[in-house]
Amino acid sequence: MTLDVRRGTPVWAFMELRKVALVKLMSDLVDREDCGLPDADCNRVKATLEKMAVVFSGVPDSKAFLKTTIHARFVEFADAYERWNDEPKSLGPDEHDKAAKLRKKLLRRMQQSHQRFSSTQRKNMHILDRELDLKLTQDLYGLLGSLSKSLPEVFKGVGESVAKFIGKHDKAESAE
Repeated sequence: MTLDVRRGTPVWAFMELRKVALVKLMSDLVDREDCGLPDADCNRVKATLEKMAVVFSGVPDSKAFLKTTIHARFVEFADAYERWNDEPKSLGPDEHDKAAKLRKKLLRRMQQSHQRFSSTQRKNMHILDRELDLKLTQDLYGLLGSLSKSLPEVFKGVGESVAKFIGKHDKAESAE
C-alpha cells in the first residue's frame, strides 16, 4: 500500500506539524535559554501543550499492547517543555550560568522526546494514512497559531510555520 503524503493530505499536514512547527517551537526556546519564560508566559505555553495533548488523544495509531501511542509521546514532549522552564527556576538568581546550562541540557531532552514522537509517528504512518482527519491537524496548528499570536516576540518561528502551513494548505485546496 502506498501512503498518500501529497501536499494538503492529512498525513502531509501531520508530518509538517512534526517536522516544522514543533521544531520551530524548540528553536524559539533556544533564544530563551538564558532566562526561560516568565511564569505567565510559561503557563500559556503549558496550557497550549495540554490542549494539544487532548487533540493528540484523537490520533489513531496501532494501540497494540505495550506500544507507546503518539499521544503518549506528545505528552512526554510537553512534560519535557515543563521541565525546561521550571527546573532551572529552583536555582538561585546568582546561578544564572548554571540555569542556562541546565536549560540547554533539558532542551536536548526535549529534542530527544521529539525524536521518539517522530519515530512513533513514522511507525504508524499506514494507520494515519487510512484514518487521520485533516481537521485534527488544523486544530493543532490553530492552537500553535494562538500561542504565537499571544507571545509573538517569543514564538516567531512558530508563527512563521503556522502561516506557511496555512499558505501551503490553501494552495493545495485551490489546486484540487
